[in-house]
Amino acid sequence: TDGITEAQNASKVMYEKERLKMLVEQHRDQPVNDLLRIIEQDVRQFEPAHRQRDDMTYIVLKIV
Repeated sequence: TDGITEAQNASKVMYEKERLKMLVEQHRDQPVNDLLRIIEQDVRQFEPAHRQRDDMTYIVLKIV
């Protein structure tokens, strides 16, 4: 959902789709559960002092 890409840090900078895309590309060989944790951890580190206000729904499909 847009809750991930629109997460904002204290400077009001948004996480954005490009950052999410790069993160997924970097870790595409990881198991799905690990990739989910990596995404959530990165979003939380991005906005540690600015609490996420929107929902964050993850759907990861891995084609093998």
